Amino acid sequence: MPLINNLFDRLVTRNKKLIGHWASVYLDYTNEMNLISSRLVASPAMRLDNPALFTGTSVSNYNDFIYKWIYEHNNGISSTGLSLLSVVNFDKIRTSASFKTVARKVIAAPDFTNYCNLNNQWHTIIGRNNPLRTNRALATCNPKELASTVDWSKFCAVLTYLRKHCSYTITNPAPNWFVWNQELTKWLDSKLSVERSTYTDRKKYYVDRNIFVWMLYENDPLTPADKKYFL
Repeated sequence: MPLINNLFDRLVTRNKKLIGHWASVYLDYTNEMNLISSRLVASPAMRLDNPALFTGTSVSNYNDFIYKWIYEHNNGISSTGLSLLSVVNFDKIRTSASFKTVARKVIAAPDFTNYCNLNNQWHTIIGRNNPLRTNRALATCNPKELASTVDWSKFCAVLTYLRKHCSYTITNPAPNWFVWNQELTKWLDSKLSVERSTYTDRKKYYVDRNIFVWMLYENDPLTPADKKYFL
């Protein structure tokens, strides 16, 4: 069995007791976000602060929604680690009309262009970036293409391990979390085709695959020094 498949079997398939709760919460939240996204796509005039948008979800209004999506330390997708966002700056983001416009576009179409627009708007509003939070926001909206290891250094540590031990190759030379994440999930899908075929619900596979990326970081044999740099 190739190493990548062996790792998936050990860290995911035979590890449900450890990751099962996280996977369940992860799936519920991404399904919820997918419902909200489909409503925005179906109703182009619907505003992000329209309470009807959140019917049947775990939140009832825009403020609760944005708190969970942006501010909450651990929202079921990933934690924000040491990415500090003050209450004052969060309120600036939450109440900004321009942020609501960009956020709506991100949720309806979580692509690279809107990812860049979100980061740019974030910096315009508070004068700094919080990539862990904006990366997590996109991972929540696009679990099919984006794994939820949102810390750049930890994400690169996984790529380092895969390059060293699983013949992984990066095709886009420009370092970018979104682009390299798309490449990684596409590669994993090709390598895990047999495992993927055992899932009756493709969304559950995406969740397990994304958790797998984090489990690789937590369990890989790279030294701490290796983890500091992308080689």
